[in-house]
Amino acid sequence: MQRFSRIAFEQAVDRSAPSVNRFFLLPVTFHDGQTAQVAILGEEFSSTIKGRNLHVSNFCLKLNLDQYRHYRRHGGHFEITGETLTDDETLHFQLSRRI
Repeated sequence: MQRFSRIAFEQAVDRSAPSVNRFFLLPVTFHDGQTAQVAILGEEFSSTIKGRNLHVSNFCLKLNLDQYRHYRRHGGHFEITGETLTDDETLHFQLSRRI
């Protein structure tokens, strides 16, 4: 992911500018009061005009399994038709259809 972040930075900002890879894990609260984490990956760089900057190359919400099910059903208007987890439960696969 660090290499991806650098490539995205080079294509969007400046191929030759030096940068430092940064990762943030921040809490976010939804309108229903639920809290989850958002992971943010980016490249910090300096600019003579604006000082320190952050080019965000990737971000994703880190929902727990119950939150993921809840938002798919109620927020996304999907019916969940099947689910499976990897043996170590780090990946969740879900089959759903829009209702």
